[in-house]
Amino acid sequence: MFGYDSGGHKIVPQATGYRIFENKVYFDNGEKDVLLPLAKADSFQILQQTGWAKDAKDVFYKGVLKPEVDAPTFEVLGNYARDKQYVYDSFGNILPNALPDSFKVISGRYASDKQRVYSYDEVLPNALPDSFELLLPDGDARDKRQVISNVYARDKQQVYFDNKVLSNALPESFELLNVAATEGYARDKRQVYFNGTALTNVQYKSFELLGMGYTRDRQQVYYVPSVTSYGDLPIVVVGADAETFQVLKRFGLGQDKNNCYQYGKVADLAECKQ
Repeated sequence: MFGYDSGGHKIVPQATGYRIFENKVYFDNGEKDVLLPLAKADSFQILQQTGWAKDAKDVFYKGVLKPEVDAPTFEVLGNYARDKQYVYDSFGNILPNALPDSFKVISGRYASDKQRVYSYDEVLPNALPDSFELLLPDGDARDKRQVISNVYARDKQQVYFDNKVLSNALPESFELLNVAATEGYARDKRQVYFNGTALTNVQYKSFELLGMGYTRDRQQVYYVPSVTSYGDLPIVVVGADAETFQVLKRFGLGQDKNNCYQYGKVADLAECKQ
């Protein structure tokens, strides 16, 4: 929120980024305030506190003048931006070959124009913009513009996880699997995936999510802490009885007819009775 000094000049009280003081524009880069001598305070608009800003004539990114940008037609689109000539990526650079007239944001990561799909500053290989869609679990209330990582998407030919093409995934039958505290899973009619990796050791037809980090198929129980354990794959809960296994209310706890389990390993029975 803006404040004003004794002379009626607008001030932006932020620790870093842009601020206007005594009719001058500054950019705090974390080490010092840098005066932007070409910036016009009377028309200056802070579009992103530490990223894009503009006045009536010029556009700035992280306090640096961007002479190639057309200020009157410039607008920020989530993590992207555009003017009448170019599209700009999340690093403030021109996105090569992107078409500003048809450019649209799909999520915090993905965007498209009538010819291509983009993931930040990269083109997704062979992605089809007409059928490309972000996949979110049922009931996910997040603003798609804030979804930036650990995300599945598809078009009519391919399935994607972030920038990665899932080469053997079937888009027509691909679906997300999601219950409380057990995310990152998906399935098509041939196999199960976790964070974009095919789980070739699980039986996909009987695979189900139990919650609290646990899953199972007809033969085994599996555990992974959460989707935030990016790069980790589910481990087999050694000795667990898949038929009788159930999760408990505390995260990481489960029990079958024989044992108590905590974080995927056998634990003292007392843990499951608390």
